[in-house]
Amino acid sequence: GAQSTSSPVPMRTAITLIFTSLALTDALVVASEAAAKPVAAPLLQLRGGLGGVDPSAVASAALTLSAINSAYISLAPEPACKAYGMASPTLMQEWIVENMGFLLVGLTLAGFKALAGDDAAQCTAYGLIPPLVGTVKGLLNGVAGKCGVPETGNYLNGGIMVASIVSLLGGVGDSALIM
Repeated sequence: GAQSTSSPVPMRTAITLIFTSLALTDALVVASEAAAKPVAAPLLQLRGGLGGVDPSAVASAALTLSAINSAYISLAPEPACKAYGMASPTLMQEWIVENMGFLLVGLTLAGFKALAGDDAAQCTAYGLIPPLVGTVKGLLNGVAGKCGVPETGNYLNGGIMVASIVSLLGGVGDSALIM
């Protein structure tokens, strides 16, 4: 049969976003596991460095770009959808992109915390705060209901994040288990 040429998200864009998110998550896990050590230097030396450029400066620049992108996605989901190739995004698509933005803000924040040498529990806890803000925003604005989705999952998600943040900052949570 004939295939539709109008896809809500171009396949290349979707795959790029997924692999970028996985790469950033993997980098943050590596960084948070070695937070007591200078993180960027060994990672860049593994690939031969970056022409004598300070590894921490490269990592900071990459995280700054990530911060700008993730802030744009979370604060302006409709224009972000269009920038990623969605001509007329639905409310559900905008909500998903917005939440992806909040998650990316959290990953970026965790990256900055890891680069500063904070332990994995601190990095993970602070990285969960922006997604929690996104969840609360969605609950206060009733977005799930507007999208035809039950609110129950958002309350559960928010509760899990609050419990995780409190346990990690209180010194009783296991960041490896929570991640």
